[in-house]
Amino acid sequence: MQMLSAQLQTSLTLGQHQQAAASSQIMNGEDKDSRTGVLRAPNGAHRLWRWDEVEEMVVYGLGSLEAGHVPRYQLALALLLADRLPKLQGPIQVFDPVFTEVDHQLLKEQGLLVLGENEEGRRRATRPTLFYLPHCEADLCSNLVEANLGCGTLAVVLGNSFALYHERWTQAGSAQTQHRRARLDALLRTVEVGAVLEVPISDHHFPVVSAFNDMSLHLFPATGNPANGDVNAT
Repeated sequence: MQMLSAQLQTSLTLGQHQQAAASSQIMNGEDKDSRTGVLRAPNGAHRLWRWDEVEEMVVYGLGSLEAGHVPRYQLALALLLADRLPKLQGPIQVFDPVFTEVDHQLLKEQGLLVLGENEEGRRRATRPTLFYLPHCEADLCSNLVEANLGCGTLAVVLGNSFALYHERWTQAGSAQTQHRRARLDALLRTVEVGAVLEVPISDHHFPVVSAFNDMSLHLFPATGNPANGDVNAT
């Protein structure tokens, strides 16, 4: 346990150092000089999200910290982001059914709260909430989207690209796959009707490719369809 704690701390230090640029991109969109943390629609007409108003952070599907470096680096990014949320109320909340007792202890040492039940992603945001889903199954993402339909700007999702999920599942042909596709209706429809604005996040050449590849920030404008293009920070 002591050795694993030391390994975790090393991974966290490395991960936070190398993901500083990614955290800035997540917070500020493509405007590298912005420091206000306001994400606006491409035409600048209305704001989509303010990071300084986030009150809750939830992480699903982190994986076991005993399993290797990838979940440790992903945890490092979560901690880095939390440090930049001035109105965050309470600890980061985290859950994965694969967590071991050792994971529980390590996460507690880092100040996180391990949820006592499997919500299966069906949590509805009641205040500004950042959901971080590192490489989670499409089913979990769809559950989260469905639970938050109509929440508008109360929720953002950092995780695998919804557009790529849509591409993969709409091209699937087998009967078994089509049956599963029906369970992803909320996620796929959100993409199809243009109800989500997706901001690709670069992994900034992180040495462990599988840690942060295919990552995007997903925002949900309160009314209307988001315009295509980059999100602007002001």
